[in-house]
Amino acid sequence: MKVIVSVIFIYFNTPKEILNALESLSESVQNISYEVLIIDNASDLPLKIKKKEYITIIRNTQNIGYGKALNRAATLARGTYLLFCNSDILFGKNAIKSMVLEIQKRRKIGVIGPQILSSKKTILRTVSRIPFLPHSLVVFSFLSKLWPFNIIYKNYHLLNLDLKMEKYVPAIGGACMLIRKEVFKKVGGFDKRFFMYFEEADFCYRVSQTGYKVLYYPKSKIIHYVSRSSSDTAMLKKTFESSRFKFFQKYHGLIPAILGELFLRTFTPTNILVFLTLSISLFMNLYKINSDMMFFGDFGRDYLAARDMIFNKEIPLVGIPSSVKWLHQGPLSIYLIGLAFIIGKFNPVAPAILYGLIGVITTSLVYVIGRKYFNKHVGILSSLFYATSPLSVVNARMPYHTSLIPFFACIFFLLLQDAIQNNRKNFFWLFFSLGLLLQVELSNAVVFFILLILCYLYRRLITIAKGVFSIIGFLLGILPFIIYDFTHRFGQTLGFPLWIINRIRLFFGLTISHNSTTAHLPGALLITRQQFAGVIFPWSLFVVIVLLIVGTYVFSRNYLYSKNVNQSSLLITMLWITIPLFGFIIHTTPGPAYFPLLYPAIALVIGYTMYFFIKKNKLFIIIFLLFIIYNGYFTIKNEYFLSSKTSKHLLPPDLYSLGYNLDVQKEIARFIVNNSYDRSFRINPGGSIVRFETSVDNFKYLTWWMGGNPDNSANSIYTIYQEINEVPKNKKVEFSNTVYFVVKDEKQ
Repeated sequence: MKVIVSVIFIYFNTPKEILNALESLSESVQNISYEVLIIDNASDLPLKIKKKEYITIIRNTQNIGYGKALNRAATLARGTYLLFCNSDILFGKNAIKSMVLEIQKRRKIGVIGPQILSSKKTILRTVSRIPFLPHSLVVFSFLSKLWPFNIIYKNYHLLNLDLKMEKYVPAIGGACMLIRKEVFKKVGGFDKRFFMYFEEADFCYRVSQTGYKVLYYPKSKIIHYVSRSSSDTAMLKKTFESSRFKFFQKYHGLIPAILGELFLRTFTPTNILVFLTLSISLFMNLYKINSDMMFFGDFGRDYLAARDMIFNKEIPLVGIPSSVKWLHQGPLSIYLIGLAFIIGKFNPVAPAILYGLIGVITTSLVYVIGRKYFNKHVGILSSLFYATSPLSVVNARMPYHTSLIPFFACIFFLLLQDAIQNNRKNFFWLFFSLGLLLQVELSNAVVFFILLILCYLYRRLITIAKGVFSIIGFLLGILPFIIYDFTHRFGQTLGFPLWIINRIRLFFGLTISHNSTTAHLPGALLITRQQFAGVIFPWSLFVVIVLLIVGTYVFSRNYLYSKNVNQSSLLITMLWITIPLFGFIIHTTPGPAYFPLLYPAIALVIGYTMYFFIKKNKLFIIIFLLFIIYNGYFTIKNEYFLSSKTSKHLLPPDLYSLGYNLDVQKEIARFIVNNSYDRSFRINPGGSIVRFETSVDNFKYLTWWMGGNPDNSANSIYTIYQEINEVPKNKKVEFSNTVYFVVKDEKQ
């Protein structure tokens, strides 16, 4: 008997659906002679189907895609008409028969497509125009999501077409389509360049170019269980974009295709939100940076070191001394300040701009971590919070080594997640970033304890090769320390771990007198409260406490009970906060420089918590936006909590002073330069600031930059006081701006 129609199923991992489709076939085809071919795209067909002798099974050794697989099956088909079907459909009664009779009756029909229903029996819109440029720039972009019924979108999807009426259309969906075999051969089948998507539109267009028509035929009905063959949305999105680009290239050329695809992939709702977040971060980090810039004596010390590095061509191997005098921070910050000096011609604001830009990159990394650990929504919420978090912004605007901590912390914890997923190469970069993290602040050594816990929990991943990579990476990360120690008795590389052990010993009272350092614990808790409030919402301790309690509950609950969350991500985030906090408490005297390590982690907790509640009620979006707007607005209004000579701005809730802005210090430096009349001079600290070795290094740099000649051996001495009552009564104040008081002496 002559075969009228060849029913060709393309199969990929839908065992239940293909059996149902085959069962519905007989009532659909009725008395039309047919054959069944199933092309298996490297998956596993049910055994029940394999035993059916009337079915021809074609197996591919790999998934070659939709069009290419159907082309292969078509070469073996004997029917006059080819019915290409997805395996996740159900045929309606007489659906195939009615299409065959209609295509036999009308010789100009090359392709016919049925009415396709969803599993809920609603009509799916499977007809459209051909996706040419420039209309595709609207149809496939966020513009159609913001304004779904614009004229271009309506025209492309033929929204004015009554789907209950038959109509000649430009293109039909590929879930089920009946094609004359002679037409199929004439146009050369499906274009094998398309793995999946766009092949049916391309095919229908080529059919119409030969003079044949494409008919939408609603008298024939099928049910389509959409996307049953794959749940990998990321893969499907990537495949869709790839096929779209190939379609544009085929009909418009390479350059228009690149430009069109670049527009569509760049201007997505997610990318727009990320761009807005980074724009907010850029504004917050650089607004009024010329005046509202923090510039302490310690900053000046690094500025002078960077200047001397450039002029003397001697690279420093350590940075500023830590709170333990014989231990130094790393020199990485000095290198970056030097780079900013080269670009900015030694302008004191140049390093602050560079660090502000690094802060913007850190905001983007917070988004990447949130997306990687959880999802893109958490990434956006976390990065938005971070971009407006008061202390995070203040830290990003400081030209100081602590500004770099969140940046390297984000890199480290990104690599840590990859390492847990058994990426051997990442162990080198993970420990290299740990070395850099230790360089910018020695207290970041608490991260070692996080690694110890994770190494125990994931010990099956540890191999000798990974251990070697880790050691090499870490040693390269702290290379300046190692080189420095060869001439300094290894006080840095050996002395630091011994100092950590000593701090633990003192905390637990393992001394001769059995006295521990826990007496300082109330002070440590006060600083901790101050830092958390400053990062989250300094305007209300109540809000901070509520958010911390709720965030702890949400994280703990999801870690223990949720199966839809990456457990390792929740664990790492919790360890990121709790272990450093415990380490700082053991230290008992943590300074503000210790806490930037936690800033990104706090942002993740807030972002994840807000996402948890937004899923339950969209009203929380408004609450969150009001929250970050309030934080951002009042941070700017309070001039980043830096005081000027006319107004004081203190950081709530404890009204903590972050110091005075750059303009105040420039005024003092300008007076000294003008008053010195081109002679060399010495700048000394006076009063209470004498005990700080670097207390006037900021003025030394500023006077040098302004054209002065500061010299520690000069006879002309300018002594700077911060309190008027500290000025000796026999000394005359030469200049004051109500913040600093300058006394001049001439050494005989």
